[in-house]
Amino acid sequence: MKNAVEGDGRYLAPELLKGGPFSAAADVFSLGLCILELAADIIMPMGGEDWQMLRRGEIPVQKTLRKWTGNMHILLVGHEWFLQSLTSFRFVK
Repeated sequence: MKNAVEGDGRYLAPELLKGGPFSAAADVFSLGLCILELAADIIMPMGGEDWQMLRRGEIPVQKTLRKWTGNMHILLVGHEWFLQSLTSFRFVK
């Protein structure tokens, strides 16, 4: 599925923006954004600085409406989890 064209740019993994292949790691990143959207009660941005921050594995905390535990933060951006900008650090077994 290297040439798939479906999807929503709000959930796109950073490596796909650079022309990288579709992979489980890209799916994990997208899933992490879905979890963030639900946990923080936010709508994923279509572009702009918040969108760029998410692609770097940073959560725009000032935009979140709910507080969560440190465990949620670790789940989303901790070592080897969903929103790591490097595919090799995403939890994919």
